[in-house]
Amino acid sequence: MTKKKQPPARDLKVVCRNMDRLVTSPLRTLGHPRGAYVPALYARARSIYRQPICYRAAREILSHPGSHVAVVTGTYNPKFFPGGETDGPIGAAVIGRVLAQLGHKVTFLCEREIIPAMQAFAECAGATAEFEGLTIGREDHHAPLAERFDGAIFVEKIGTNRVGVHHTSSGVASDTDDANVSGFVETLNASGKWSIGLGDGGNEIGFGVIADTVRKVVRYGDVCRCPCGGGIATVLATKICYPVSISEWGGYAIIAALALITGDLSLLHTPEMELALLNLAPKVGCYEGTVAQDKPFIDAVPPEGSAAMVQLLKSAVEVAYSQTLPLDTRPY
Repeated sequence: MTKKKQPPARDLKVVCRNMDRLVTSPLRTLGHPRGAYVPALYARARSIYRQPICYRAAREILSHPGSHVAVVTGTYNPKFFPGGETDGPIGAAVIGRVLAQLGHKVTFLCEREIIPAMQAFAECAGATAEFEGLTIGREDHHAPLAERFDGAIFVEKIGTNRVGVHHTSSGVASDTDDANVSGFVETLNASGKWSIGLGDGGNEIGFGVIADTVRKVVRYGDVCRCPCGGGIATVLATKICYPVSISEWGGYAIIAALALITGDLSLLHTPEMELALLNLAPKVGCYEGTVAQDKPFIDAVPPEGSAAMVQLLKSAVEVAYSQTLPLDTRPY
C-alpha cells in the first residue's frame, strides 16, 4: 500500500488525543469503580508525558528500528484461565503482527501453559514471531531475559506490589497464576532499554510510574484482600505507562498512531480480525473474567463492542487522511 504524506506533528497529536479519549472511556457495569478511576490514572500519566500517550508510545517504537522486542502478556489458572485471559494475549498477537510488519523481531513471552493459545492467536492475526514460556515461581524472576531484548511491550501483564506479591484487580493474590518477571523489568530499566506498559487496573506492569496515584484512587490499590496487605498497585515501571479502559484497546490505539504517523494504513487493526480473535478465544481455553467462560467477551464488553472500538480507531486514521473541501472554499 502506498504510504500517505506525513502531516505536521501538531495535527497528528490532535488525532492521537482523540484516540486516547476513545480508549480511556470506561465501559463497565453500573457502579463499577473503574468508570471513575481510569480517567484519573490516564490524566496522571498524561501529565508526565505532556502529549497524547498513544502518540508518545508510537514515536518510541519508531525510534528503535529493527529492535528485538519482547511482547509480554498472560496469566494462567487451570480452572478459570487455562489458555489465559482474553484481555492480553489477543492484543499482544495484533501488536506482534504490526511490529513484525515494521521490521522488528518479535518474541512473545507468556506463561508456558498458555503458549498453545498464544500461538493460535498469533496465527489468526498473521503475526510472525517466536514464542518463549515463562515459569511460575522462577527464583531469578526472569532477569536474564533482559540481555536478549532491545525493548519490551507489556500487555495486561500483572506486576508485583511493594512487598513482591501479584494481585488480580479483585485484590486477591495471584502468585500461583502469574510468572514473576520483576527481574526482567528491573534489569531492562537499569540498562536504559525502552519499554511500554498497557494496563487498566493499576496492578499491571508499567503502573509503577504512577503507583502513588494507583494507591489513592483504585479499589484495593493501597490495601488488598490478601494477608500481605500491600495493595494491588504494582511498583514495576516502564518508560511509558498507558492507562486505558481495556489493555488491548491501548495497544490498538498505539497501532492506529503508528499507521497515522507513518502514513501506512495497512498497519491498522480491523473489526473483522478482532471478531475472529475473540471468537477463537473460548475454543483455546482463553476466557473472560466477568461473564460465562464460553462467551467471547473482553472485560464484560461483547465482541461487537470491541470490534466497534477497533473501527472507530481505524476510522480516525482514515478520516485524517481523507479528502474534504477546505472550509474557505465551500459555497455553503
